[in-house]
Amino acid sequence: MDAFNSLTLFFGFLLCMGSSVATTLFVLRTRSGQSAAIPIDDTGDLQFLFDGDVLLDASPEANEFLSLAEKHASDRHSLTRALAEKFPMIESVTLSQDTEQTRHITAADPDDPSHVDITTWNGFIRYAVSLKSPRDDPDQQILCHVQREIDMLRDMLNTAPLPIWRQTSNGEVIWANAKYLEMAQDSRSGDSDTQSWPPRRVFPAISLDQGAPEGLASRQKLSTSTEEKPFWYDCRSYTKDAGSYHYAFDASPIVEAEESLREFIQTLGKTFAHLPIGLAIFDRNRRLNLFNPALIDLTGLPVDFLSARPSLSAVFDQLREARILPEPKNYSDWRQRLTRAETESAESLYEETWSLPSGRSYRLTGRPHPDNAVAFLLEDISSEVSLTRHFREEVELSQSVLDSFDSAIAVFSSGGRLTLTNRAFVDLWHGGGGDSPLEEYNVIDATRHWRALSHPSPVWGDLRDFVTAGQERSDWTSHIHLLDGRALSCQIVHLPGNATLVRFSVAGPMPRFSTNRSIAAHA
Repeated sequence: MDAFNSLTLFFGFLLCMGSSVATTLFVLRTRSGQSAAIPIDDTGDLQFLFDGDVLLDASPEANEFLSLAEKHASDRHSLTRALAEKFPMIESVTLSQDTEQTRHITAADPDDPSHVDITTWNGFIRYAVSLKSPRDDPDQQILCHVQREIDMLRDMLNTAPLPIWRQTSNGEVIWANAKYLEMAQDSRSGDSDTQSWPPRRVFPAISLDQGAPEGLASRQKLSTSTEEKPFWYDCRSYTKDAGSYHYAFDASPIVEAEESLREFIQTLGKTFAHLPIGLAIFDRNRRLNLFNPALIDLTGLPVDFLSARPSLSAVFDQLREARILPEPKNYSDWRQRLTRAETESAESLYEETWSLPSGRSYRLTGRPHPDNAVAFLLEDISSEVSLTRHFREEVELSQSVLDSFDSAIAVFSSGGRLTLTNRAFVDLWHGGGGDSPLEEYNVIDATRHWRALSHPSPVWGDLRDFVTAGQERSDWTSHIHLLDGRALSCQIVHLPGNATLVRFSVAGPMPRFSTNRSIAAHA
């Protein structure tokens, strides 16, 4: 039984050895298909085998060493950069992978017996790193890499421009970076320059127990003994194990900008308070953001309602209930008008006039503002509407008076444009047609038309010169004869503003519409 077991173990050993040899031969087969002998070197503590820049195999200690090294473009580049601190010449070594050679590189310290043997053959490269001093054994190398990484992280945290610290659930600071310690020293009470531990709590209001929300943010105010203005920080906190981590970001510029904005809005509010026009500014969400007292005077809306920042539709609903809006025929039309006012005001100038049952008239103007805000201006134009209406009545009355005259009257402006006529003028020169474009007439067009309907006379040239003279002139009178035999008295009168009145009076009896045939004959 013992012999059988021994034989079994022997054949198992041969099988393992065969597999190992086959694997090695497969890995080390050259690119030309030929096998190559493996250079053996058991003196190195760390063994690396590369195919070009790609790592094929490494000893366990070598794998752990390379895993802690800083990553670069390739595995071999990462190794050479990791060894360059002890062996500076390793990065300048030129290797020819086509020929078999061995390069021996020693440490920069003459007292350090450590060395690296680099062997190339058939396109393969082997690094045998021998660390002879006790402090440079593989475990010690790993510890050195870990220590360097810890030092790098510590330097990064201490050079960070923001305070970072860790504290227990009861608020005791158990770790802090240099910025936090500097702030704790600046905000200390007393004259002592000694930094005690644990450091003073810079933000005593921040204390998270286990289970607090992750990323909890709060704005904290910090006053120092050297600065008059306080500093503001946005602190963000995260729970970890039995304590919490905290990061404080400088928020002073944000606070100053918010204060400047509030002061600016207050200044605008004081300025708008003296305007007689009602102002309502709605933000991008169509919430009332700013209004002035004139809006309250014009609409009668309660102050508490406007201060609650109502929506645009809510404001218009209140105006409708207060009978400030014109009552539409149906509610659907009113809603469509409200939507149109909101849409058009956000894109371009919107204007609408409200005629209220009380007799007052309001002009609503909507103006777009940056960031999709909308401003509405409400102006009482009752006096303006009344004045316009009165002026229109005066003009209509004056026209009625002129139309009652039997003489044909035409008034030219200082520029020679026909501005006013009466019914007798249309009957005389246009046969009673009411569709003649007299508003587009000037003195040249008029005299050309009059000359075509009358016998030759120097009156028309003198009339043109009189109208376009543009200065103080003397009135004069002349006579002309129409082609149909009628005689007309032509009176030219200078009016204020360098305007000219031309009045045609029939010198003898004539039929009412006898000119129609004559005009038709000369059309």
